[in-house]
Amino acid sequence: MSAFGSQSMAAPLRRVLMRSAANAMRSADRAAWHYGPGFDPAKAAMQHAVLAELVAASGAEIEWIEDKA
Repeated sequence: MSAFGSQSMAAPLRRVLMRSAANAMRSADRAAWHYGPGFDPAKAAMQHAVLAELVAASGAEIEWIEDKA
């Protein structure tokens, strides 16, 4: 069995790798990513934070990728 990757499509997540969407969304090129006129970077960052809370509440350990300064 591999020490990393997914060994199941149905088992609960135990550990995940995540990066905050706040900085990426704030400076995203809307045209390059085909974001519509209603795209709100602050709302997207907030939704991602809620997703992270749900992942943590499920019992999964979150390893955060830090943004470079």
